[in-house]
Amino acid sequence: MCKARGKITPAKVVHHKIHLNAQNIDDVNLTLNFSNLMALCQDCHAEIHGKPKRYRVNADGSVEMV
Repeated sequence: MCKARGKITPAKVVHHKIHLNAQNIDDVNLTLNFSNLMALCQDCHAEIHGKPKRYRVNADGSVEMV
């Protein structure tokens, strides 16, 4: 998603295109199928799931997304 926007961002999350739930969590054809997986940065993953961005300030004063 970042690349489509002209950004280069390290992927930190593997997203399942077909979301996992109690009924399909044991289906390895879905959970481990490369065609169902996307490598995303945390911001893009949060955007897909509609979660707000969250940050914390570390002891050294640096800001980290959580």
